[in-house]
Amino acid sequence: MPYIDDERRTKLITDGFTYDSSSGELAYALWTVIQAWHQQARQKQSFTTMNEVNGVLAGLQEEYYRRYIAPYEETMIKRNGDIPLFPEIFEESTK
Repeated sequence: MPYIDDERRTKLITDGFTYDSSSGELAYALWTVIQAWHQQARQKQSFTTMNEVNGVLAGLQEEYYRRYIAPYEETMIKRNGDIPLFPEIFEESTK
């Protein structure tokens, strides 16, 4: 877990994210949301609660990939070409 100094934590809370926000700050912000959810919505620590959070994070990862990474990769394949031999291997595996 990234450690963000108190000044930066306060700035993230009051000002939100800026262009110079780091991935560590994003991780910190997500962690604080998860902690708040645990503390307020689910007082009792249990496997079920932890598994719910883990499932939400897995779903978010998949959604991020689907909406941002996959389209970017498709654009780059069109711009730069695919990995050599991949199209031929893929065609063979789908026959």
